[in-house]
Amino acid sequence: MVGAFRCGTNYLKALLELNHACEVRFHTYGWKHGFVPVVSEFADDKLDISSGVFVTKSPLSFLNSRHSYYYEVGRNMDALKDWPDFLRSPLTIHTEISPEYRFRNPVDYWNALNWNHLSVARKNAGFVHCRYESLIADDEALVAELAAEHGLARNSAAFVRPVMKMKRMSDAPGARKRYESDQRFEPEQYRSRAYLDRYTPEDIEFIASQVDPEVLSQLGYDPIETEAQA
Repeated sequence: MVGAFRCGTNYLKALLELNHACEVRFHTYGWKHGFVPVVSEFADDKLDISSGVFVTKSPLSFLNSRHSYYYEVGRNMDALKDWPDFLRSPLTIHTEISPEYRFRNPVDYWNALNWNHLSVARKNAGFVHCRYESLIADDEALVAELAAEHGLARNSAAFVRPVMKMKRMSDAPGARKRYESDQRFEPEQYRSRAYLDRYTPEDIEFIASQVDPEVLSQLGYDPIETEAQA
């Protein structure tokens, strides 16, 4: 499983592992928040992309979550912290031991990462897309669809879902208490799109000028102006 920061990878991992006999792996391609690498036909190691899922958030939801992550956690990125500057200024992403990714702004990161994951899905039928918006609208139905896609057996008669915010997770599976933090999860803020309140018309205009419309379309998202009016 791969996806951008704060797009729901931890939540989906917990739902899959709590309800089905499986182990969701995050770092198969190096890092769950990074790109699936381009591998030459002459490389010693070839990628196995026979099965997987990538998770996305809509641009305005993602940018809000990404900025919150920077304030709350402060890891894996360098950027300006003031909200208007954050949206419009360069973004560097890294781990403690890795090289860096550099983007002209966070929208550029959203474009590039999701194009990479879309390209994997185009070439590998077992690598599928999950929108976070669909997940919080009907998590049981979406998880059942993913389980059927990957041939996963159900291990719980009643559907089990976390009620607290997710911890930051590695690849280790565990009991429910290992998935959840002590902070209450409030999915309604996403369903109601409360995050839109922080955007000014100038912010929306800038983001609309930066987002890749082809990526939006292929992921099934509305244009920025339409999302902002919801």
